[in-house]
Amino acid sequence: MEQLPLDLFNKILKKADKIILFAFLFVDSCVLKSVILQAD
Repeated sequence: MEQLPLDLFNKILKKADKIILFAFLFVDSCVLKSVILQAD
């Protein structure tokens, strides 16, 4: 009961990777927008 099934763990990891990737993309876009606004 203590150990998670490996396939379930892999699914969770893949979902976490996607969430982290989207978060980085979102932050990057926000930073780019702020830099462009400051440049004007």
